[in-house]
Amino acid sequence: MIFVDLSLLLALAHERHPDFTPSKTYLKGCTPKTHLTSARALIEIYAYMTGLPEPDRYSHADAVKFIQGLKEKLTIVDFKESYFLSLIENSDLAVDGDRTFEALTAKAAVDSGATTLVTWDTKHFNGLEKSLKITLPN
Repeated sequence: MIFVDLSLLLALAHERHPDFTPSKTYLKGCTPKTHLTSARALIEIYAYMTGLPEPDRYSHADAVKFIQGLKEKLTIVDFKESYFLSLIENSDLAVDGDRTFEALTAKAAVDSGATTLVTWDTKHFNGLEKSLKITLPN
């Protein structure tokens, strides 16, 4: 299984994003049997799309349609309570600040059976889950 990170999905939400075209090309090859993402990513995308300044802002209906399209290509997984607790209670992890959500994402990816995480932000995920290959979209 391949876990698709929020960074790739956000690039799809705006045609002027520098990674829009390669992200769109990558998503074409995704199926729910081989690719997944987090429920958190979907709500982040919704917030981003409906919070853009005019004239780029998406309506509620258009944002929901976009997310429904993602759900046709990706299996959606959620963060478990145990992820949060282990992250803050395990001093060996030493994750804080901006990498907190990446650590949760990496944990969700591994626990969902992913062996690869695809992201535009590879450096944010390095060293978080040893069994998870971090790569750019190809």
